Amino acid sequence: STPWGTAEYSEVFSLFFIVLGLNILSTNKQSFVNLFMVGLIFGISIMINIGSAIVIIGTVFFLERNIINKSIYLLLGSTVPLILLTYFYHSRELSKIFLETTFYIPLNYPSSSTFSPKILIDFLRSYFEFNKLLYLIMVLAFITLLKQIRFASFKIYSLLVTSLIFVFIALHGYYHHYIFFIFFLTYSMAVSYTHLRAHETRG
Repeated sequence: STPWGTAEYSEVFSLFFIVLGLNILSTNKQSFVNLFMVGLIFGISIMINIGSAIVIIGTVFFLERNIINKSIYLLLGSTVPLILLTYFYHSRELSKIFLETTFYIPLNYPSSSTFSPKILIDFLRSYFEFNKLLYLIMVLAFITLLKQIRFASFKIYSLLVTSLIFVFIALHGYYHHYIFFIFFLTYSMAVSYTHLRAHETRG
């Protein structure tokens, strides 16, 4: 659909790399090599949309033991795309453009607006007006998530929380700012449902 599936939204491309890194982090041994690769993938996401760094912070809860050391390897991996792009732009005397479009403009973005609960209300209203069936599914997903919350660890909801923080830091309430939130709402529901079924099986 035009409002929610527009291909050029940077959040869509960033989300691909976040999910790819998250999949590796969740299904593979958390060796330093794998962690570095995940950091590299996350770094690509950040270079596509620097705001995705806010969402990626939530992945720290997926780390098992030695969290500080493992976080360092993630951080080291994430700096590789930044270093390569910095060199690429600098070698072509485009450092100013790189700094402005990658850091200055996005970091000054929130200062052009102020926080208001109306941001979330407008989103819910627009989603309802856009497609009532999708709105109902979203509400049911949220209710299901709340019912299952005691069967899942906090890490499952960490990305949902950080994706919502992303919306409020951006402040403008543009539709594409909710792409992370919508995805991780369904992700959290699916994973917590799996935990619920596992709990019922053990019971």
